[in-house]
Amino acid sequence: MKRFVSVALSWCRHSLVLRVVEFALFFGLIFLSVRTNYQHPEWNFDLVGYAAVVTSMSTDDPGEIQRRTYKAIREGVPRNNYNKLAGSSPYRKALAKRPETLMTQLRLYRNKPMYLAAVSIMHKLGVNLARATFYVSLLAYVLLAIIIRWWLARKVPGPWASAFCVCLMLSHPIFLAARMAAPDMLAALVIVPAMLCMLERKWMWGLGLLVLSITVRPDAVLLVGLVCGGFFLWPPDGLRRRTIAGFGFAALAAYVAIHQLTEPYPYRVFLKHSLTTRLYEPSRMTEAITWSEYVEGLRKSVFVHGYTLYPSPLWLFAMLAGVAMYVAKRLRDTTTMILVAACCGYVALHILLFPVRNDRYFTAHYIVVALAALSVMATLLSSKKPTVTEVASEV
Repeated sequence: MKRFVSVALSWCRHSLVLRVVEFALFFGLIFLSVRTNYQHPEWNFDLVGYAAVVTSMSTDDPGEIQRRTYKAIREGVPRNNYNKLAGSSPYRKALAKRPETLMTQLRLYRNKPMYLAAVSIMHKLGVNLARATFYVSLLAYVLLAIIIRWWLARKVPGPWASAFCVCLMLSHPIFLAARMAAPDMLAALVIVPAMLCMLERKWMWGLGLLVLSITVRPDAVLLVGLVCGGFFLWPPDGLRRRTIAGFGFAALAAYVAIHQLTEPYPYRVFLKHSLTTRLYEPSRMTEAITWSEYVEGLRKSVFVHGYTLYPSPLWLFAMLAGVAMYVAKRLRDTTTMILVAACCGYVALHILLFPVRNDRYFTAHYIVVALAALSVMATLLSSKKPTVTEVASEV
C-alpha cells in the first residue's frame, strides 16, 4: 500500500511538473509574440480615421479634431511612420493639412461602435490615442489565445492543445491582425467564442455573441444571416426555428440601427474609395464604379501577376474547410457543417461584394475553420479507439 501511494504521489508530481512546463512554454511564446507586435506595430493608415472619430466624440470643431488627431499620431508613432501617414501621398497630405477634408472621411470609419468605444476607453485610461487603436487588437489577441487554449484542452491533451494554439496564433494572418489599427482582431474575440459556444450546443450564448459582433464589424451581419439560415433549414436539437428567426431579426435590427445612427457612406462610395481612387470628398462622388473596375479589383483579390493564384492563407483555409466538412459529414455533425459552410460563404460573399485583397478581414473565419477541423478530427480518432470491452473480447 505504501509503495502504491509513493508511486501515485511521484506520478502526480511528475504530471504537475509537466503541466507547469507546458503552461510556461505556452504563455512564454504568446508573450514573445505580443512583445514583437508591441515593438513593431503595422501603423496602417486606418488609425488616422479611427483616431479622428474618437477625437470627434469630445469636440465638434473640425480644426480641433484635426489638431488633436495628428498631435496624438505625432507623439505616439515613430517619426518615419508619421511622415508616411501624414505625407506619403497627396491624399494623406490633404487630410493632414485641411481639417474639412479630414471631416469628410469620418463617415468611412464611424460605423464600428464597439471598436471605437474600446479605443476611447483605453485612451481615457491614459494611453496615447494612436497607440490605443492597435492596443485594442493586441489585448484581444491575448484574450483570444487564452480562450482557444482552454477550449482545445477539452478536445485534445493539454500539450497538444498548447502547441496547436500557439501555431494558430503565430500563423501569418492572425499574427498580422494583432499588430494593426483595425477592428478585425476584436471581431475575432467575439465571433470565435460565439462559434465555439455553438459547437458546444450552447445556442443562446453563441447566437447572442454572434449578433453582438455586428457592433464591431457591421458586415458580420452576413455571417449571422448564413448561420441563422443554415440552422433554420436544418434546426439542431434544442434550438427552435422561432428562436433562430428571433436572433436573425435582432441582427438585422442591430445593423439598421448602426446604419441610422452612424450614417456611413453608401456602399458604392466605399467600393470606389477602396478599389480605384482615394476620395477627398466622398459625399460629392457622382461617378459610380464601372464593371471593368470591379472585375479588375476582383481579379487582383484572387490572382497576382496575371492569372497566377495569389499566395494567400485563403487556399489553406479552403483545404481545412474541405477536411472539416468531409469529416463532419462522416460523423453526421450537422452543426459543424453549417458553421464551416457559413464561414466559407461569408468569405466568398465578402470577396464578391468588396474585392479588396486583405486576409485580416477573415481572421475570425480562418480560426473557426481551423478549430472545427481539429475538433471533428479529434472526435473521429477518439471514436476509432477500441474500448476495454472490445479488447477483452478479442483476447
